Amino acid sequence: MPGGRPRQYESVSDLEEVIEAYFGRAESEGRHPTITGLCLALSLTREGLLTYQGRDEFADTIKRAKQFVELEVEETLMSGKATAGAIFNLKNNFGWKDEHKQTVSGPDGQPVAVIERHIINP
Repeated sequence: MPGGRPRQYESVSDLEEVIEAYFGRAESEGRHPTITGLCLALSLTREGLLTYQGRDEFADTIKRAKQFVELEVEETLMSGKATAGAIFNLKNNFGWKDEHKQTVSGPDGQPVAVIERHIINP
């Protein structure tokens, strides 16, 4: 007999129904959908949402829902409103990151030599 808490959603269609209702409600109320709002609508924690995403039969449904939220955040970012909040959200919920690449070279364009020093305590 398997242990643990029983699943809240037994089928993909049950899960999709609640997700669609959440997105429809957010739109009709003029609110942006969020990951937290999605979790609350599904009566799941963030960890619970990730657990469902880790199950093969629910993975695509959860990924699509999260992608829809990500699209909304991107559009907020592109609108120029609340950019700091949108950037924070994209980094923390969707794995976005800032990358700054630098290439360092010597005066002749050759790589810079690295000298290693080891200090040994007596």
